[in-house]
Amino acid sequence: MGKPYDIPAYSRHLNLNDFSDTRGPVLQKTGSPRRYRFRFINPMMQPFVLMRGRDKGLLPRKER
Repeated sequence: MGKPYDIPAYSRHLNLNDFSDTRGPVLQKTGSPRRYRFRFINPMMQPFVLMRGRDKGLLPRKER
């Protein structure tokens, strides 16, 4: 869109069904309305998602 957005601007578009497939859900939703939090059900998914994002060029690589 050409300009930065805060999390509330796009969090309502986050659909948990987008993060599940035939193998089961990836994220767990906790909290109350307007204060939801998401966490990975399997802790090993977080580094996997980061590696895939970097591999596909969606996330910048850290310079050492």
